[in-house]
Amino acid sequence: MNPRTVETMSFEAMETEKATWMKKINSIPGIGLIMGMLSGIFLATGSLTVKLVHSLSGIEVAIARSLVTAVVTLLIVAFNRERWIPPVGEKWPLFIRAFTGCLALLLSYSSLKLIPLGDSQSIVFSSPVLVTIWGCLLLKEPCGFIQVFALIAVMVGIFLISQPSFLFPASIAVSSSSGLSDHTIGLIMALGSCLFASCTFVCMRRLPKTPASIVVFWYSSFCTVAGLIVSFVNGSFKLPDSTGDYLLLLVCGLTGLAGQGILTLALKVEHAGPVSLARSIEIVMAFIYQVSVLHEPLSMYSLLGAFILGLGVIAVGLHKWYLSDPQRFKRIFCCES
Repeated sequence: MNPRTVETMSFEAMETEKATWMKKINSIPGIGLIMGMLSGIFLATGSLTVKLVHSLSGIEVAIARSLVTAVVTLLIVAFNRERWIPPVGEKWPLFIRAFTGCLALLLSYSSLKLIPLGDSQSIVFSSPVLVTIWGCLLLKEPCGFIQVFALIAVMVGIFLISQPSFLFPASIAVSSSSGLSDHTIGLIMALGSCLFASCTFVCMRRLPKTPASIVVFWYSSFCTVAGLIVSFVNGSFKLPDSTGDYLLLLVCGLTGLAGQGILTLALKVEHAGPVSLARSIEIVMAFIYQVSVLHEPLSMYSLLGAFILGLGVIAVGLHKWYLSDPQRFKRIFCCES
């Protein structure tokens, strides 16, 4: 038999097995929502490890996570025999996705070293609202009351979390050499991460034919190289001080990979709206970790800001759910049969 024919038959058998496996997963009631919640828990846990690794900066932790992700996805791509080069017309979107995703990760992890876990995660998590706004501005998608409400909610939430000094003079105490407080620098980094993360999601819409494993591999590889360059240029690169830190870095990489992988799988079996609602548990877990593990003080303004910001994200998720599956939405929320 022709070797090419054997290879084709093997590939078709693998695809059939994947389809059967996905059908079994999809038959489990509420599996998309469960996976969305698991994704949020894993990602919040990964952010917790950034706070626990005291010997390294956020950039070095991001490098470690990206390296673990790159190695694992390399094995996945090799096992599935996928093409390393994206299809025609998707090379530039893939590069921009890797670039913006890298900036989002570096800024997010750097902000975690300067501001409380709950504050950072709340701001970064508001990126779906910005994605909706980008869709209105760049992709000419409809923009109505829900989008305006979500944007206002996010702005009010971020305002309360940031606690500007002209209204909360007692909340800012530590100053850096640049004249800005560490708290302010951390907030700016979190906002930058949110902005670049929203750009990443927009770019993902331009990659319909590129396998998720290829996207993650190039993104994580780009993050590893770019992070090393930045770390060497600013002179902050160093190795962990203890075996415990190495283990935490491994946990960070594995939880980040698990969170992204489960999220990708959730979006294949469930609409984006319900998944984004389930993922909002990430904010809740961040505040739980902040109190129970890190023993960082909770600000009532931060809690109120996170709640209002979360309302905006939930509104966008509910709207997406209604648009994608109105009958199921009405059956659940409007008690229609």
